[in-house]
Amino acid sequence: MPKKVTSKPLADGSVLVEELVWKTKEGNYRARRRGRGGAMRTFAKLGDARKHRDSQPDSDEAQASDPRMTLQKVRDEYFALREDWSAATRKQALTNWRKLAKVVGGLHPDSLSVAHVMSVRNALKGAGLTDGTVKNVLTLLGQLVTFATLQGYRTKAGNPVTQAKLVKQGPTTGEGRKRAMTRELVDAFFAELDECLEPGAQIAYHCGLRNAEVRQLQVRHISFLTGVMDVPGTKSRAAVRQVQLPPQLRDAIAASLPTGSGPDTYIVRDTRGNPMSAKTLEYHWNAAREAVGSDARFHDLRHSFCTDLLDAGVPPQTVAKLAGHARPSITLDVYAHSTDAGEAAALAAMTDRFAQSGTIHAQSAAGNRL
Repeated sequence: MPKKVTSKPLADGSVLVEELVWKTKEGNYRARRRGRGGAMRTFAKLGDARKHRDSQPDSDEAQASDPRMTLQKVRDEYFALREDWSAATRKQALTNWRKLAKVVGGLHPDSLSVAHVMSVRNALKGAGLTDGTVKNVLTLLGQLVTFATLQGYRTKAGNPVTQAKLVKQGPTTGEGRKRAMTRELVDAFFAELDECLEPGAQIAYHCGLRNAEVRQLQVRHISFLTGVMDVPGTKSRAAVRQVQLPPQLRDAIAASLPTGSGPDTYIVRDTRGNPMSAKTLEYHWNAAREAVGSDARFHDLRHSFCTDLLDAGVPPQTVAKLAGHARPSITLDVYAHSTDAGEAAALAAMTDRFAQSGTIHAQSAAGNRL
């Protein structure tokens, strides 16, 4: 009796199309040779996948264990199969690979270790690359290791990129504190910012919102009676979080709104009333950067918010909650506990830092325009 073929997809979502052959989301085919211990291989054509499934173990297994196999060759094969990539994605992937090639390109997939990954990470950080760039480069390396494992080129268990502690984001790291802005620098930026962006910059600095959160913020997200702001989640599975606006900031935001504003009015908007695009926000911020003579980023306003609260003694878990972090670092999880008193201390610290820095320049004395 023939063996029943299961229709369960692979972990990456590849769907079984026939015995021991799966079709990937990218349109390629994965096949496993019949018999025990056959390596999974990926092919662009269904016919080649079938040949691998029906082949004898000699030739392919010899290739899989070939000591001459390198991560450079793995990269070549992987990139060739990624026909789904756009030109821009492929160009970025090539750029990321060039940052890896000198260090790991000549290594056999089995030779790559956590130590190699950390060495790459430290070299990239030492070259002055941002956390985001380092993370993207190491993500590509992790994809290559996974591909090498699926192809049978790597026989060791585990992915050293996953096992290594990758770049940590947020104010609890040295990077976050390094990027925090002084109050004098923030005031200098507020003095130079265009009127259309200043409310958003104030919110990012005093409430710790991300760039995308600032741009999505509408009047309906703010209770001008209580000062509670619902921050729309911009990351996958991110829930809406609430932040208490300092009273002065709440009033300044209300005064900055145009006459006749409704619930759908964006706090940071373009000349047509649409949400300001990331490119437009960057344009206005860069104009202020040039005037001030600083390389500070818009995101550094958020870094400053978190760092200042931590320095003021606000419990780290409270800061993480206000900033929308998934969780504080493990160390801070052990030694900090979120309490109502902690949130009260946070509001007090936020109110104090607002009082000691610049405020939004109201467009007129019309007061609350809601």
